[in-house]
Amino acid sequence: MNIEPQSVNDLHIIFTQNLPYLIQFFVGIGVGVLGYLLGIGGGVLIVPVLVLLLDMPAHQAVAISLVVIVANSMNISLKHLKSGVANIRIGILLSITAVIGSLVASIISVGLNANTILIILGVIQFVVAIATYIKSRTTKQYIPLTEEDEKDFPFFAGKYIDKSTKTEVKYKPIRMFTAALTSTLAGLFAGIAGVGGGILLIPTMNLISYVPIKAATATSGFIIGFTAFSASVVYISAGYLDSNSMILIIHMILGLQVGASLSNKFLSAVTDKNLSYLLIALLLVASVQILFKAFR
Repeated sequence: MNIEPQSVNDLHIIFTQNLPYLIQFFVGIGVGVLGYLLGIGGGVLIVPVLVLLLDMPAHQAVAISLVVIVANSMNISLKHLKSGVANIRIGILLSITAVIGSLVASIISVGLNANTILIILGVIQFVVAIATYIKSRTTKQYIPLTEEDEKDFPFFAGKYIDKSTKTEVKYKPIRMFTAALTSTLAGLFAGIAGVGGGILLIPTMNLISYVPIKAATATSGFIIGFTAFSASVVYISAGYLDSNSMILIIHMILGLQVGASLSNKFLSAVTDKNLSYLLIALLLVASVQILFKAFR
């Protein structure tokens, strides 16, 4: 069957016009996967795609990313709050300091020029790649609750059923004040780079406070909603979201739902370490591309 040149041309036009929407949808799927398996908001993927593939202004890309992360956090939190893996007390403490950092950074960020934002984004992508590598290679064992501890049950202590081993995990975090101060840095990243900060929050909880990695991942998904929301309010007030941005956000959130569902059904066997290595490679490529775009 022969296809007329005009028909081919029409298909090409239709595909070209809808390509941005397809990209947005598939980015949403990627964000859903990252959120479900790694407990991060997905801003490390959203911002580079919007800036590099869709040639979007940096400030607008950050604003869109923050709104999508809020939706992703709700998805992650719903899953982990039901299972009891997320530690709400730790989440609330770290949210307070992270939100402070997020608000300060976003207020400063909206006043910076586009090239400065791109340079900061490129550097942050590189730093996050290093943090991801550290997280994948280094995991601290938790400090178990003793029978004596359980009588009083320390304020930040937690317990949950580990589905992979069918055992109950009881842990007692330490150095929570230090973790709270460090989480401010995650908030700064959220406000400037349009990320939730989960990629820094998880190592902070695990390496500093000895929170089990699964509990740290689940709790991070809860915290990033607060950091992203606080920063998004500043960007929205500055006028960086319009009606077209909202359409884009809807496409991404639809993809996000698909990504989370696919992860739940088919990707549970994928190890965090393998996914982390893929994320590191994407971050390094994005970092180089964004810095090149900024200095060019």
